Amino acid sequence: MINIPLENIYSSKFLLDFISRTSTMSGFHPMPNTIGNFKKVIDQKKFPSAKRTVLTQVVSKQYLNTGLELPKNLNLLNESNTFTVTTGHQLCLFGGPQFFIHKIVSTISLAEKLKESYPKHNFIPTFWMATEDHDFDEISSVFLFDKEIKVNGANTQAVGRIKTEYFLSAIDELRDLFKNDSRGNQLISIFEKAFSMKYWSDCTRFWVDHLFREYGLIVIDADSKDFKNLFKETIALEVNKQFVQKCVMKSNKKITNAGYTPKINPRPLNLFYFNNGSRDRIVVENERYFIGEQNHSKKEILQMIERNPENFSPNVLLRPLYQECILPNLAYVGGPAEVEYWSQLKDAFEYAKIDYPFVVLRDSFAWIKKKDLEWWRTNHLADNDLFIDYNQLSKKIVLKNKNISFDVSNELNSIRNKIAQIILENDSSLDKMLESELKKFENALVKIQSKLVKSSKNKDELFFAKIKKIQNSIIKDGILVERENSFVPLFCEMGEQYIKQLLNASEIFSSELKILSH
Repeated sequence: MINIPLENIYSSKFLLDFISRTSTMSGFHPMPNTIGNFKKVIDQKKFPSAKRTVLTQVVSKQYLNTGLELPKNLNLLNESNTFTVTTGHQLCLFGGPQFFIHKIVSTISLAEKLKESYPKHNFIPTFWMATEDHDFDEISSVFLFDKEIKVNGANTQAVGRIKTEYFLSAIDELRDLFKNDSRGNQLISIFEKAFSMKYWSDCTRFWVDHLFREYGLIVIDADSKDFKNLFKETIALEVNKQFVQKCVMKSNKKITNAGYTPKINPRPLNLFYFNNGSRDRIVVENERYFIGEQNHSKKEILQMIERNPENFSPNVLLRPLYQECILPNLAYVGGPAEVEYWSQLKDAFEYAKIDYPFVVLRDSFAWIKKKDLEWWRTNHLADNDLFIDYNQLSKKIVLKNKNISFDVSNELNSIRNKIAQIILENDSSLDKMLESELKKFENALVKIQSKLVKSSKNKDELFFAKIKKIQNSIIKDGILVERENSFVPLFCEMGEQYIKQLLNASEIFSSELKILSH
């Protein structure tokens, strides 16, 4: 395995400071440098038994409605010494980019490490499905083998409520991609069964459960009346006080003063409403609350919350509070963007009297073929060269291996010094002319060197094409492949070893990209 520091990949100042644990971070994240830092939170965490009962009952019902066996560790949630560690994501088609899987793997790994350190407690890895999100474009496509599978159409309702039949064309395309490759049979069979479920939330739960059941993962859909009943006081608080905007603006000021840029600007009201099949933003104007073409008084909205809290849906800034309200949660495992916007929420958590969890950066993974890694090293290329800009790397290789290496600046300085001495002794007025002519000469030499590099690359076209292909298998155009390509080809090639290798390599506090070979 190759380990590359994330500092060599990401450029966000906030993220780099989060990774290096700078003192400025303490105001935004109570960051755990080690598993040992969880002890205080575990000792202090209190979660009402009534909420635990609701949690186990709702999750049980969701699993049974999907035709799935109940997770063996589900009933542990009724015990006061049991906690969750959670990640979440949109319900992307076939999981979308690989980091969908990486987030879950990181969460399972963290739960296992916590159990090793605190054996008297139970830690359940939990996947929060973003069933209430209504951004259909975010979930409707996936890249496999450099081909995009996309479900066309428009949809404004919560994606978890979309009927699975809407996505059936995608499973046909997946079958077609593997029609001559039996290695896809196992995963396609899982997806086919999942696609027989009525709703997209059930479909996603089904296949995620099948991939991760043996690791104790629990999949949760928070689009539930019983869960919303637990959160309705906070929903009403948002209507009465619009506290999220006030608290986030306060946090944003701290973030700006610390030299960072806030990720999200809050709205006056951070709620949606499920309205005739769509998820509509609630807009406040002149003390009236507009939902689509309807409008209500504050009193009416509060009555609606009391009667039917399930119709109200938190936005991206309020959702984390909902999560922590209904789960006995210790940590949220998120990606770079999530780490940044959670930093805006600490004041909102305190205002609503909801515990703020540890926010942990997920593992990042990449894959390289064993034969490609062997070729790379045989050609005396360093592991870090995988992340050097292709044009810079190819130039470096050419100048090192070919007899065309010369330092333009040094060569010119030598000439400049000799001629400058002659000018100084004879006619100093020619000094400016010398600099002008030398600049022209420098530009010409740079151009000549560039053409020599290009000519050499053309002669070794296959060699440099191989370099580019290997680099692009890990990072392409500055974007890690885990953020673009599907996990499906790797799973079909490696089977269950794919997830096992990821889990074995997971080291969630290492802040490194782990490059595995296959």
